[in-house]
Amino acid sequence: MKIFGEESPTVATNYNNIGAAWLAKGNLNKAIENLEKALNLILKIFGEVSPNVAITYNNLGMAHFDKGNLDNAIEYLGKALKISLKLFGEQSSHVATCYNNLGTTWLDKGNLDKAMEYFEKALQIDLEIFGEESLNVATRYNNLGIVLHNKGNLDKAIDYLEKSLNLNLKIFGEVSPNVATNYNNLGMAHCDKGNLDKSIEYFEKSLVIDLKLFGEQSLTVAANYKSLGLAWQDKGNLDKAIEFFEKSLKINLTLLGEENPETQTTYESAGFVLIEKNDNVKGLAYLEKTYFSKFTDYVKAEYFNDGGLNKFENNKYLFAIYYIK
Repeated sequence: MKIFGEESPTVATNYNNIGAAWLAKGNLNKAIENLEKALNLILKIFGEVSPNVAITYNNLGMAHFDKGNLDNAIEYLGKALKISLKLFGEQSSHVATCYNNLGTTWLDKGNLDKAMEYFEKALQIDLEIFGEESLNVATRYNNLGIVLHNKGNLDKAIDYLEKSLNLNLKIFGEVSPNVATNYNNLGMAHCDKGNLDKSIEYFEKSLVIDLKLFGEQSLTVAANYKSLGLAWQDKGNLDKAIEFFEKSLKINLTLLGEENPETQTTYESAGFVLIEKNDNVKGLAYLEKTYFSKFTDYVKAEYFNDGGLNKFENNKYLFAIYYIK
């Protein structure tokens, strides 16, 4: 700043780079603070229609996305898209990235039609620019697979997810975070389709890769264990289910602490499996650690019918006391 002064492109670039670094580290408040400084400088220097402004709007959009401010994210990403279209036209990788980021945000907002629309636009541009065998196309196929899964179109979802997997295997080989994500997403789709053996196969492949990449103490590995627990629970193997839930729980407790929502839901999953196994003392001890209002809503919705249990009949009295207190 001493060399260039506050209002210089170099200072603006530095703020943007610092903001991007904080974003990568997960410090979203710091990221937004520096990105807003960068944006204010770049607007003064270049005006609205500038590649630097579009990049900064995009970075701010993703920071707000990670912070859960989805409306702010859509606003910034929309501005980035508008500028990129003016500067580069439709057939541009910058525009495809904007479409993809907007699709991701609309997906998180639960607007599946909007998400699908933006992901399809991104895919068409990337196919035109890069051809079929590119990382960008693999990413678009994965994202479309997720949307289709959420829309209930499981066959088409699996088709897109398999396309993404095949491309990522060609690009990265087996041991890659992208491939692990593909396996996990395919596991989810097959689980919802009722193909539990196939689901478990994919979840196990994802787990093996993530253990190689991140080691045991990783939130990604904890999520793998939880997915395997849910699949084995659906298959009726409660011993396997509780084994994986408790592995997931141990990691989450170490990395996130007891009050984190992910830890809470893992306690809940493990607690109900333990009760189904007639280990009521340990099961209720786990459920006691979850948010009480969430637990009572769950029990009321899932286990009570006209005041009595419609599941776990042997535990009716135990659950009734817990629910009433």
